[in-house]
Amino acid sequence: MNHLPFDSELLARTIDTWHAAHPGMGLLALVPEAEKDRVPLLQQICRGRGIALSGALFPALVASGGFTCQGVWLLPLETGTPSVLIPDIDADAEHTAMRIAEAVGRG
Repeated sequence: MNHLPFDSELLARTIDTWHAAHPGMGLLALVPEAEKDRVPLLQQICRGRGIALSGALFPALVASGGFTCQGVWLLPLETGTPSVLIPDIDADAEHTAMRIAEAVGRG
């Protein structure tokens, strides 16, 4: 797992290295809300390589012993790691928890 800045060349190089070693891998990305506009860059890199991308937005990330609102945590996932898309998550925590539990129960 690596915490990286949203630098297109560095992200592409890191993902290419992982993908060369594990061609069927997926990728988990943890992104702070302040960087949400950079997610399409990550999507483009993964789409171009045929890599399944999963992830989540957080108010902040933990890095270097504290909180940060910059960069992205990337974790390569083994081939075949299951994932599920839960669209249109809202601020209603109880409703969101119910939707997540339902999705996990189907998986």
